[in-house]
Amino acid sequence: MPTQGLHPKNRPAVPLTVVPTTRIQSGKESKAATRIQASFRGMRERRQRRREESAALKIQAVHRGRKVRRDLDFRTIAQKKKAGQEVGNELVEMKNRMIEMRARMKERERKVDALKLKKIRRYESGNASQGNYFGEERKRLERKETSRARRAARR
Repeated sequence: MPTQGLHPKNRPAVPLTVVPTTRIQSGKESKAATRIQASFRGMRERRQRRREESAALKIQAVHRGRKVRRDLDFRTIAQKKKAGQEVGNELVEMKNRMIEMRARMKERERKVDALKLKKIRRYESGNASQGNYFGEERKRLERKETSRARRAARR
């Protein structure tokens, strides 16, 4: 699996291997290498601990917030049920208002279409020599009117 281009967190762990050196390190070099390794390991540990602490703080904050919201809700179970029923009743009322509004809108559309058709017929009867200027619109409105009449007859 290629590791280039992967975020350091997503790269597979590489086992530490001892690389044989060709020369013997002096005491100063050995101490310096040990110090560098120790500081790197410390930095890595501190970073990991910071991440864990921030995750723990987030979990605690979410839990505390949930507990406070639950404790501040002084309503009894009966009150909560009643509030739920009131919301349900309001939704039913809203649905009924929407149904009524839809019916009023359909009726208004029917009246507007009837007026348009009446105007088109009046125009065409007075100007028979000019041809069928509103032909497509007239046909569309007549089809709409006949389909409405069929639906009303079925009810």
